[in-house]
Amino acid sequence: AMARNPADRYPDMAAFERALDAVPASKVSPESLQPPAIGVPTQALERARHESASDADIQAARPRLVLSLLAAVLLLVCAATVAISGIELASGYAFSKNELRLILLCIACSSFTPALLWFLHIKKKIWDNSSRVLALLGRVRAAVLAGIVSYGLLVLASHVIDDFLVRIVARSEVRPVGATWTGWNLLLPGVALVTAVAVAERRRLVSTLRPGWRRLFAVWSFTSLAVAIAAGLVYLGFIWRASR
Repeated sequence: AMARNPADRYPDMAAFERALDAVPASKVSPESLQPPAIGVPTQALERARHESASDADIQAARPRLVLSLLAAVLLLVCAATVAISGIELASGYAFSKNELRLILLCIACSSFTPALLWFLHIKKKIWDNSSRVLALLGRVRAAVLAGIVSYGLLVLASHVIDDFLVRIVARSEVRPVGATWTGWNLLLPGVALVTAVAVAERRRLVSTLRPGWRRLFAVWSFTSLAVAIAAGLVYLGFIWRASR
């Protein structure tokens, strides 16, 4: 139908329709009926979709940052309140109700006052810069998730050992770790805090230092130090429990 020589084309529409009728029928998907984007390459379409997704992430970054910071403060308050029973066990002193109320007030004030100052600093230095907001959001969110996951995994592992593995082995030399022991209320939040700080600092080092041996050395040195501190806290818990 589009031959260069007019003599090679179909003489009329009837001949053209007869030629089309001779073509074998095939299944047509709804997607194939969509007209192609004329003059727009596939890479350009993919780039446009990526840019629209990036714009959506940027618009949602600030509310997400606020929620992540509030979650971090709330987790710090909860960890401090859980650690009170461990402090009582270590000191041998039981706090009264009034003392617990005062301690809770001190924890809230000591947590929310620095948090407010941090919010003001973010508002002044970071809030108007989208790239800085996204970078801080990544660090805070990773730290919160790392703290929650590390604490949850340690608690779950202690219950699996005490309630399942010890019963299966059934040997005198295999002792439970004491999943319900009060001392872990002081040590496990410390492990979670160390893990959260390590993850946040690792992301900062990776994003700020140039690729090379210096960044590799700094990241692995800080990671090794955090692992050593966390392992030391867990080992201290075993020694402490065995001595009581």
